[in-house]
Parts: sequence; C-alpha cells; structure tokens
Amino acid sequence: MNDIFATVAILVAAWFAAFQQTVDRQPPPPTAQTNPAAASEEQSSLRLVEQLPVQLSMNDAQKAKFAQIFEAFKIDMLKDPAAIRAQIEEYRLRKAEYRKAQESGDANAIKAARAQLDTAHPGKKTMARICEQIMPILDDAQKERLTSIRTRFESGALTDFRLKPRAIIHLTDSLGLTPEQSATLNRLQDELRARMAELNPRDPAGRDELLAKLVVDVAAALTPEQRAKFAAAVREGDPELAQALDRAAPAKP
Repeated sequence: MNDIFATVAILVAAWFAAFQQTVDRQPPPPTAQTNPAAASEEQSSLRLVEQLPVQLSMNDAQKAKFAQIFEAFKIDMLKDPAAIRAQIEEYRLRKAEYRKAQESGDANAIKAARAQLDTAHPGKKTMARICEQIMPILDDAQKERLTSIRTRFESGALTDFRLKPRAIIHLTDSLGLTPEQSATLNRLQDELRARMAELNPRDPAGRDELLAKLVVDVAAALTPEQRAKFAAAVREGDPELAQALDRAAPAKP
C-alpha cells in the first residue's frame, strides 16, 4: 500500500503544482480577505486521505479495499488529463469571480462566489470522491467519524490530523501535575522550540520525529496513572503519534 500512496502522492502533487501555477500568477488584491486554511487545502486533502486508515482504525481487510480505491483513483487521473485541465481552468475562473466579488464589496455576491469557488475546489473534490467510495467498507462508528472529518475539512477547520506541540502539553492539564513535573514539561517545550527553529520546513519527517520524542518524554515525566490517561488522550487526538508511545513502552514479561 505504501507504493500506492507514494505514486498517488507524486501524481497529485504534480497536479496541484500545475494547478497553483495556473491559478496564482497574480497576487490577490489588497482588499481580499482569505481563509487561513485555504492556502494549504490543496496540499492537505491528499495528506488527510492518506491518514484515513489510521484515523478510522481500519482492519486489514478494510485497508486492502482502501488501497484498491486509491489505485482506481490514480488510474482515473492518468487516463483523463483533459478532465484535470478542465477542473484547473474551472477553479481559475471561479477564483477570478470571487476576487471580483470581493472588490465589489457586495456581500451577497461574495457569498455566492465563495460557494461556487468551494464547489470547484480540486482538493475538496478529491476528499469527497474518496469519502463516498470508502463509505460502504466502513462500520457505523467509522462512517460517523469520516463524516465529521469531511465536514471539518470542507469548512476549512481541518488541515492536519497531527497534534501540535502545545496541544500535546495541554493534554496534561487535568492530570494534577506536581511543580516538578510542570517544570519538566516547560523545559521540554523550550527544548522543542529550539529544535523546531533549526528544522528545515520542508522536512515533515524531522518534525514528526520531534513530536514523537516529545510525547515519549512527556509520558516519562508522569506517574503510571497519569501516563495511562495521557496515552489515551494522545491516541484519541493523533493515533499515528500514539504509536511512538507504544514503541517506547517496556516489553511485557
């Protein structure tokens, strides 16, 4: 399945790169108001889709079917480049209409143009298509979770499943930390900030390694009871990151 993900990632990255070059040749007008998440939606849609098997706790059979759906998605994109170009052109036109509506200051026109722009968004189309195709392979709880993920993504509220460093620390707020534990967590935050500042922004793997180290170090500063609650909170918020705790856990005799 990793080969499939890699191939699709390369393909869609190239698609979105072409899409960005076509759409963003001109900067937005000074009066334009933009959604902070909109700039990264094209890149994040595929990243979120790739993480769905983990986020939905798919079993092996579901993962295999998910891989087949991704493979079909890749084939469809390859066999119809004209459709991709048409989508890019449609989005370019909708974006131009949205900017024109913003310049006019007409609230109704802005709202209507924004709706048209969202409908034409390639990233949202990708998410919608994948979600619709995998729904039949999910159980009721997974379907509910997927619906929530798709809604949050389409609203711009979700761009990444990963917990942020501050959120990781906040997971300990209700654990009744001692002053010594709080001091340790503050030190860990300071060390992480320094390491993050040195990190190449184009190195997501390096960032993931730092976050994994943070959760392991935080857990090490907790009592067994606190650690169990912290691990459960991490698992709920970021199942992939929780795997770092599983790897660091001592082997059972």
